[in-house]
Amino acid sequence: MRRLFLAVSTGLLAILLLAPPAGAEEVQGNDPPGDVPVARGDLTFFGAIHGPARVDLRVRTLMGGNPENVWPNRATRIRWRLDTVFAAPGPEYYADIVIATGVDTVMFGKVRRVSDNHLMCSAQNHVPGDNTVAQASNVYRFRFLRGCIGAPLRFRARATFIWDGGRPNVGPVFTDFAPNGGPTAPIGTPA
Repeated sequence: MRRLFLAVSTGLLAILLLAPPAGAEEVQGNDPPGDVPVARGDLTFFGAIHGPARVDLRVRTLMGGNPENVWPNRATRIRWRLDTVFAAPGPEYYADIVIATGVDTVMFGKVRRVSDNHLMCSAQNHVPGDNTVAQASNVYRFRFLRGCIGAPLRFRARATFIWDGGRPNVGPVFTDFAPNGGPTAPIGTPA
């Protein structure tokens, strides 16, 4: 009986932790596997959640791996294009997952305003805070405060995995978009 209770409790907890927060709006979809020749840079799923306090962006790739160990260089990145002003050509913000090399190689999340490249907010893997960036297996997630993109009522999103297999800016660069046809429909803020 204890094992059954434990199994059911664990299953419910997993569902609750994966579900978007109450009042959040989510857009998600699949991207065809094999549309780029590098499995680690091949997006297969995207999800964007516009919650009451945070934006939560996720992608899944065909093959995973900790970016700190398997991404070939700092030019390789996951870039979310976030459009917040629909009447103007977008995007207004980039939300990037990148690696940086210093004493150690670490994964960062950075939100930048496109018009002037101003850093709006950032997060570092394994460092708790209001903004977080994380990777588990083949899922990459960047979660940040809505104010990082001006706290819009709605936004549209498009994920891009830019895989630079050579030295930065030399050699083949493979790009995969999700969704393929352009940005998502507008994702509204909770009423």
